[in-house]
Amino acid sequence: MTKRRTSVKLKDESLRHKFDRTLRALTLGLGFLLISGIGLPQEEGTTTGEIEQNLYEIQYTRIQTLLIQHFTEEQDSLIISLIHDAQDLARDSSWTEAREILTTVEMLLENPDQDPPLSVHLNSQSVTLPSEISTTPGNSSFQLETGVDYSLQEYELSFLESDSLLIDELQNPYIGIHFSHMLNLGTLPIRFNHMLKVDNQYLNYSLFSFLEKARTNSLHRVDVAANLFVSQTHLDATFMDGNFSYLWGNPYSFDNRWYFQIRNRIKWYPQPQDVSTNIFSGSATMFYEHYFTRPHSLAITFSPSYYKEWHGSLYNFFRNGLDLEYQYRVKYNRFIKISSRFELNNFRNELTDSLYKNKYFQVQPKVEFEVELKSHFGVAGNLEVERKLYKTADAISPDETYLNISLVPKIYLGELNSFGIGGFWEKLTNQARTSSEDQAFARQGNYTAKGIQIVAEYIQFSGSMIELEYRISWRDYPYAEDSFLNSFYSDRFVHSITLVGWIPITRNWQIQLFGNYDNDQDRHFESNDTRNTLLSAGIVYKF
Repeated sequence: MTKRRTSVKLKDESLRHKFDRTLRALTLGLGFLLISGIGLPQEEGTTTGEIEQNLYEIQYTRIQTLLIQHFTEEQDSLIISLIHDAQDLARDSSWTEAREILTTVEMLLENPDQDPPLSVHLNSQSVTLPSEISTTPGNSSFQLETGVDYSLQEYELSFLESDSLLIDELQNPYIGIHFSHMLNLGTLPIRFNHMLKVDNQYLNYSLFSFLEKARTNSLHRVDVAANLFVSQTHLDATFMDGNFSYLWGNPYSFDNRWYFQIRNRIKWYPQPQDVSTNIFSGSATMFYEHYFTRPHSLAITFSPSYYKEWHGSLYNFFRNGLDLEYQYRVKYNRFIKISSRFELNNFRNELTDSLYKNKYFQVQPKVEFEVELKSHFGVAGNLEVERKLYKTADAISPDETYLNISLVPKIYLGELNSFGIGGFWEKLTNQARTSSEDQAFARQGNYTAKGIQIVAEYIQFSGSMIELEYRISWRDYPYAEDSFLNSFYSDRFVHSITLVGWIPITRNWQIQLFGNYDNDQDRHFESNDTRNTLLSAGIVYKF
């Protein structure tokens, strides 16, 4: 479950939050706020959104377990398509819609005796499109979910003479209803997924629907998603979020997969503010994957995208991305993946009466693997390099070079259960080319970090899944200056623990968990620590 720069990015985000709070408290002006805001889209970042991301990851891991149980090459292609759609939505941070799709996948996998709503066999010469949809339970599902989202963030600011502890706490109980059903449009079945969720912050209704029309060796698919978030606390925080996508191709073939997809998103606030802005984004994806033999595949993806805001910072960008990926996968946790991403991004940000624009080129090669060396013993590893070059490498947008290496020996306690202890090392270097003053400022963010990580996975075919990770890291900022902001970049000792779980109690009752605790301590200055606690616990009943 570890993502790129997980622990490090948590620290950087904590620093940005702490810095913003400090500036407000001391009213030091807008200078540093401009620096921290340039080049970043003004998406609404709530704790609830972060929890949705983690719940998506829990559900996705659970589905991987179900696939091991049930999936064969003859499995209905709809499941493959839905999983790809969920991954695409997750890459766009549309966690709610992605989870709705995964819920549909779970329903199909957990009812293997039911005929799938759409049977497509693109490797043969036959395509089956049922003229009528059965009303059996396999075509509809209903579930009830309740729980609580909790977060606590504590910041200590060493240069405040008064009480330096700032606390931000959220206690957010929720209840949600999920309903999925099928309808007919002529001979075409349409799947609808509804979700109604209420908590202390929002009343949220989400609708996701899709239809497919299959022909020999090709498929047409339309997806529509709409979300309404009605704020319980601030009227200007109410917004609507809509997504539309169209796919054409052959995404299910086990020899050569290809597809072309366009996606559009509109986010609209009735009362937009500087931090809650209307958004339009669009993207196109051209994908091709060739299987040399069953475990070996090579994929290429070209994905231009566009993003624009109509209020506040008026941030917008146009980006071209090219991804190459070779994969050798024997099973769930036995694989080798070699990939490289190339990206060209032109962006601009209008802040009040100023305009900042720049562009960068990024290359990001990466190697991930998990191999079994002997019976019950293996090793997992990661090697990642990222190089980002800006047209104007200034103090705001310096060139970046990032390196991350990790290696974790593992003991396998079964086909899906493992325990490992290993280490990691990473380094970030910033370089401004505009002036020596800019370089002196930019290099303050340079750091090296090393640490220990302990990981454990417990996955059962019954549906239980628990993953635990504990990380300890020492981070050094060799160029941090001795100033009134000396605590902004300072040597740190960080330890964090992450727990995710999905535990069926009975056939109908299930528990889902996510917890994260970070304790970020300054190794030199007193009263300059941060602590972050994030917890989401819920219980689900499936009818």
